[in-house]
Amino acid sequence: MPFDIRGLRYPTLMLVAACSLWAASGGAAVTVMTQNMDAGTDLKFVLAYINSSTPTTGIDLTYQEVANNNFAARAEILAREIKTAAPDLVSLQEVTTWSKGPSADVQVPFVDQLSLLQDALSAAGAEYSVVKQQFLTAMALPMSDNTFLGFVDSNVVLARKGVATSHATAGQFADILRVPTNLGLLVAPDGWISVDVTVGSETFTFVDTHLVSPIAGFPQIEQLQAAQATELATTFAGSTHIVIAGDFNSNAAHTPPERTPSVAIMTGSGFIDAWPVVNHGNPGYTWPAYLEDPPAPHPNGPYERIDFVFERGFSVRSVERVGWNGPHASDHAGVVAVLKF
Repeated sequence: MPFDIRGLRYPTLMLVAACSLWAASGGAAVTVMTQNMDAGTDLKFVLAYINSSTPTTGIDLTYQEVANNNFAARAEILAREIKTAAPDLVSLQEVTTWSKGPSADVQVPFVDQLSLLQDALSAAGAEYSVVKQQFLTAMALPMSDNTFLGFVDSNVVLARKGVATSHATAGQFADILRVPTNLGLLVAPDGWISVDVTVGSETFTFVDTHLVSPIAGFPQIEQLQAAQATELATTFAGSTHIVIAGDFNSNAAHTPPERTPSVAIMTGSGFIDAWPVVNHGNPGYTWPAYLEDPPAPHPNGPYERIDFVFERGFSVRSVERVGWNGPHASDHAGVVAVLKF
């Protein structure tokens, strides 16, 4: 990050946790967190080779990258961060299951990020339950050894024990990425989860979302992302107390590479970007902590803020980044916000 907050981060988050349900003035408050868990690859090897004469090369390289990724250790780090911040609700994106098998239909999972995180939370003494999991992209692609590598992506909402939730639902965006390839049409949907949350006598809507990631040289994907942001803003236009948290793949500074209009669409629709309300002059970069394909330290450090907590109907008490200083749970920092009714 642009400055070192290691000496202040955990005491600050303990204070955030302490005021999670009731602010000092006596008004109801809620603490929310968003975190992209990182699938362990950006799938750039797959994209680089899929329309070549040897498409399995990219899939082999992706398998090696994923197999060498220490998902269990990253889940333990994230569990500790969640326990320290003690959010009432957690918005998770890129919660993936990786599998391998003799065919696209016969697969054996070897990584389940949600199960790893649940185990790590339990071991850390942090009591959280899954409110809803939304399955999105699902594919299985051939490798050179005649087996298939399977991948399932999802969004997940967690709730801390004692937090009252109801009416959990999910929606898939009408505009989704479809990529014609030599191996057939690859379809990568994105979407959102919505749940009603009651804190004391107050009820609000909590939304977890993940918008499509732009690809350099393909402006139509930026347009697709903007359509998703417009649909999201329209879907929840009537909510008076709402939090929309997630990975928007749209840079708050409107600079490359994620220079897309999605953030402006959200703020122009009446949703408040919580970060700058209380962090004046701090760019709050959340990505990337490291590089993938192949994995390596990032030479230029973080340079984008693409993970957001948007709100309507609250006052913003604090917003913090978590998980930025290594060892990292993800290539994204998490964002924790305390909001008061």
